Order: sequence, then C-alpha cells, then structure tokens
Amino acid sequence: MSALDLTKPFSGDLRSLTQTIGIAIAFFGLVLVAIIAYAGWSANETATERERTLVENALNRRIARVLNDEKSVAWWDEPITKITDKAIDFDFADTEFGIFLTETYGHDEVHILDGENRPIYSYYGGKRQEPSSFEARRTAVAGVIDEARESPGPSNLRARPDTFSQSQSNYRVLAGGGQAARWAGHVVTVEGRPALVAAMTIVPNIDTSLLKGTPNLVVDVKYIDDTFISEVGQSLLLDDFSLTPKPAQTGAIVSHPFVGDDDIPIGYLNWTTRQPGQVLLTIVLPLVAFGVLATGLLSHTILRRLRRASKELAEGEAQARHEAKHDALSGLPNRVHMAEKIDSFLNDRLSGIYDNRAVAAYLDIDRFKDINDTLGHQAGDKLIKLVAQRLKECLRPNDFLARFGGDEFVILCAPAGAEASSALAERVDQAFALPFALSGQNIRMTASVGIAVAPDN
Repeated sequence: MSALDLTKPFSGDLRSLTQTIGIAIAFFGLVLVAIIAYAGWSANETATERERTLVENALNRRIARVLNDEKSVAWWDEPITKITDKAIDFDFADTEFGIFLTETYGHDEVHILDGENRPIYSYYGGKRQEPSSFEARRTAVAGVIDEARESPGPSNLRARPDTFSQSQSNYRVLAGGGQAARWAGHVVTVEGRPALVAAMTIVPNIDTSLLKGTPNLVVDVKYIDDTFISEVGQSLLLDDFSLTPKPAQTGAIVSHPFVGDDDIPIGYLNWTTRQPGQVLLTIVLPLVAFGVLATGLLSHTILRRLRRASKELAEGEAQARHEAKHDALSGLPNRVHMAEKIDSFLNDRLSGIYDNRAVAAYLDIDRFKDINDTLGHQAGDKLIKLVAQRLKECLRPNDFLARFGGDEFVILCAPAGAEASSALAERVDQAFALPFALSGQNIRMTASVGIAVAPDN
C-alpha cells in the first residue's frame, strides 16, 4: 500500500481523537465546576450548621447563667432559717431573692416552693405577689420542677445539656451542702410567652445540719423577649439576630425553627449567616465556568480547523491519486492505470479467479496531425474529447477505456467471449461512423485498431 492510501484511516483516527478530546474537556470541565459548586455549597452549609450549634449553645449558657444567679442566693445557710413553710421573713425574701434576682440579674419572676412544692413566695412586676399566683404557671413549669426534684417517671421535657453542672464540681466538693443541691433549666412556654425557667433547691453551704427534710425550691422565670434575643445575638456577633413568628424570606437569612423543650413551637430564630463559600459560588465558580467554556470553544475551533485541514489534505491526496491515473484532457484513465488494470486481470487469471478470454484493442486516430496543423491544437484537443465521449457511449459498462497519450486509446474487454474481438471492432467502427463537428466543420475521421486476445495472443 502506498503512503497516499493512509489518508482514510488517518482521517478516521483524527475524528476519533478530536471527539475523545472534546468529551474529555467537557467531562473534566463539568467535574471541576461541580467540585467548586459543591465546595462552596458545603462551606456555606457547614458554616450555617455551626452557627445553629452556637445558637443552641448560647441558649444553654443563658440557662446556666440563670442557674448561677439562683446559686448566689440559694446555696447558703441563712435562707434555711429565714424562709420556712411555717414562717417567712418577707423582708429577707424580698431583699435576697425577689429584688436581688429581678433587679440585679434581670429575672422576670421569682417563686419559692416548700418541700411539698406548694408556693410560699412570689415576686414579679416589681413587687411581692400572692403565692397563689404561681398556680397559673404550675402546668408550664411542672416538668422543670420534677426534674429539679428528681421525681420518678418519664419527663415531659426534651433533654438539654447541663452546662451549669460543668462548672460546679469544685463547689460540690468544698461544700457538703452542695451535695444535696438539685437544679434544672429549660426553655418552655409560660402563659403563651417563651421563657427560660430554672429551678434550684435551697440548701446550706456551711452548716449542713440546718437542712431538715425536703429543701425548698426557688423557681426563676426569664422571658425570651427582644432584649434577651439582642443579648444572645451580641454574644454571637450576630447583629441582626431576631425571633419572628414566621421564617424570613431573604436568601442570606437563616430561619431556624425555635421549639421549646416542651415541644411547643415558639417561632423562628433568624440571622444573616456567614457564607465562606459565597466567594467560590459568586466569583470563582463563574470564572472557572467561563474558563471551561472558553477552553471548550477554543479547543472546538482548533479541532475543527484540524479536521478541516485533514479533510483538505485527504481531498488533495485523493485528487492527486486521481490525476496520477487519469488523463487531464479527456478525463479517461491513463497509461499507468491501464497497465495496472491489465496486470490485475492477468494475475486474477493466473490465480484461477477468471478463466475467460480478454480482448485488448489499441486505437490510433488517422490523420490526427493534419487536424492540429490545419485547424489548430484547440480543435485537436476537442477531437480527443469527442472521440473519448463516443467510445465511452459505444462500449459496454464493464469495458475499460484509457488514453495512452496523443491520439492513442486502449480498450480492455475482460472477461470476453469468443466473438468479443469482432464485437469490439464493430463498436469502435460505430463510434467513428458519424462526422465530428470541429471549428464549424463536419469532419469524418477514421482510426486504426490493433486487437490482441488473451490467452490466444
């Protein structure tokens, strides 16, 4: 096989190569875009989830703070003797519990229950209230009281991490009274308002013998209002932290459902989340997507030009192959092509593919030189074309006609029957039966024909 025969396989390989490159660029480009998009989204989701955890931890710390406030008045000796179910020093209770906890620490309500969980003291609204007013709140805070009393049976409140106890180990070791201390803190709804409710037993911290029977219990209520929410937001450096009945609609705002430990929905905690992945999503991702698209377009342009150049090369080589085996004037196969055709037939005959005869006719136009001399070479060229056309029309479809050069033609009839030579002579005679129109003249031409028959000759 000659080098020119490699154009078709090369073109096919190039087409497969360009398709593979295009698919690879598209695939890896999409993978890169997907990785960046996922990284940005994942970073935002991770940051948002971390902020949710921080919000929950902030609420736990606020409960621990309320319990710490209670500890400052509940864990010492004097309340044991000043506040009993038989006699209460109300001035002491107001000063050390009601006024102190509400004005110093900002608690909204302070209640004291005896060992039987009966209310014996209440303070809210800036003054001492009737203890019986606690009954309106009992149902809401009952779960907190039961937990502080370690009452048997399942709790109706959702478990919450005991952040307060993590800082009390040293106190409990140093003070024997602390061993009898119990506490609980939860987020519940009190009379339709969300609140932090903390309960703690009143126990001595020095003279443990003062404690007789079941200790009294102080119950604090701190309502979750705008001021409370603002303080939580400031502690988390979230300037727009808010509590709303419905979720926010802005895309950058996180609306976290806020449900009390008593499973009563409170509303939605909203804040503008920090979005570390936003740079990836809004800047890096579009740039990478544009880069991938530009790379794809550039590669497509380069590969398309490469395919076009390959196609042009293949067409040029095919044209060169055609011109190498065909006569430029008549368009007929030339001497080289005819020789290959005859060799192919003879080889097939030797190999047993053909066992019929073949006829070869060598044709020369008579007085062709006179046409060139008298009418010019243009008329001679036209005559060659006319003769070629007539011979093609008169020959059989499988006969092979070639121009050897000048006014010489060769006809190969293979395979051929016994009468093929005479039939071929008649077809050639028929081609020259009518005159040829040259330069406005009708000129009759003749030709000399030599015929050889294989395998006879």
